[in-house]
Amino acid sequence: MKFEEILLKEPRLIPIISDCHTVKSAGTVYKNRLWYKEFKPQMSRLVGFHCENSELSSTEIYDTVYQFLITLLEI
Repeated sequence: MKFEEILLKEPRLIPIISDCHTVKSAGTVYKNRLWYKEFKPQMSRLVGFHCENSELSSTEIYDTVYQFLITLLEI
């Protein structure tokens, strides 16, 4: 599934993307802290094995979103 399709099925990812974009110019330590304490837990509730939507409950979907956010944060 393409990233755009994932967003259509789970629009609650959009605020996480926005937050990542907002802090992408911050220091690496700060971005890592935000990633592990805020962004990743939020993402994990929306995609992957622990999400409510069975269409988004796969390793492939999780990896797609994970890679997108990590690349956006430039970690």
